[in-house]
Amino acid sequence: MESTPLPGPAPVPQGPCRRYSPGHHVHWIQARKCCEEPGELHELLLSAADVRDDGWITLYEVDGRLGHRFRAWYHRPDQLRTKLRAHQGLVRWQPRWKLLWLSVPGSAANTLMYLAPDGPSRC
Repeated sequence: MESTPLPGPAPVPQGPCRRYSPGHHVHWIQARKCCEEPGELHELLLSAADVRDDGWITLYEVDGRLGHRFRAWYHRPDQLRTKLRAHQGLVRWQPRWKLLWLSVPGSAANTLMYLAPDGPSRC
């Protein structure tokens, strides 16, 4: 896909976890840089049912350039499921920044979820 500018992100609100490592929260600098230098974007099929209770997520790529299916981890599966239930349409994966882009209903903004393809880490 082309590197096109993306609408402003709305990073996931802070909870008890304060980590900014993969699978946790998006730092504001990362959110800014991912818009300035987006790199490749891949469209994915993803629903709340694809998020397991242990935080592992199965992602299905639409065009198959990443191998059709891959896994990643997120520290708050309940929060990701809630965001996915509100989201409509395809999600976008930005591998350079390990970010999942979800549209915010009724808004031009996006929610960014920082995924960990290499697996879990402690909060």
